[in-house]
Amino acid sequence: MGNGMGNASHDIFWISVDPSLPVATWNRELGFYASAGWTMASADTEFRRLYESGEADYRLLVPNEKSSGALSPFQLTVTAPYQVEYNLELARLSVDPRLPSRLSSTFAFGTKQDAVKAARDARRPAHEVYAFKLERDELTRVHRANFDVVSLMRCATRIASLGAETLDAIGRHYWTGGAELTLDLPSESGFGRRERTTGVTWEYLIEGGLRVLERRH
Repeated sequence: MGNGMGNASHDIFWISVDPSLPVATWNRELGFYASAGWTMASADTEFRRLYESGEADYRLLVPNEKSSGALSPFQLTVTAPYQVEYNLELARLSVDPRLPSRLSSTFAFGTKQDAVKAARDARRPAHEVYAFKLERDELTRVHRANFDVVSLMRCATRIASLGAETLDAIGRHYWTGGAELTLDLPSESGFGRRERTTGVTWEYLIEGGLRVLERRH
């Protein structure tokens, strides 16, 4: 997996289009999706060098080193989703910086069933799921990972304080294509704890261009 091509050998993917994002619906109507990193690498020589070498850094926000660490419930609600992505980005840079970043990739699924499930989980209309064909070139990168790990991380970040060692282990699990993952977390009621284990929903992070095959399903 060293070149970032990941573990997807097929070229047909399913994407849940977010109808609330104009750029997503415009691309759907045009019939072509292109990831951010791939687009920049195709157009900008200097960024292409960073992209190919694994030096591209997609983080726009970094933690405040002067923060007191005293987080209110509201602040946790606001920051938890990005904190998950930030921690996963640090893990990607550690495991293999040439893997496609979650902050620049197109998210896709290998089956219509998984894409429809993702759409419903995100409260998007299931009819906004489309089939795409990946048009591979020398800049294309694909990585398969368990999306349910991300869902568990989002939950855990809101209700628990995860140490650096735990975060590193979770990140390595995700970026090396691990399946089920179990975390010991606080329970919803009382002061107890319970183990939570993920399911397995394979998502594909794609740096590349994808063309719509069919309009509606």
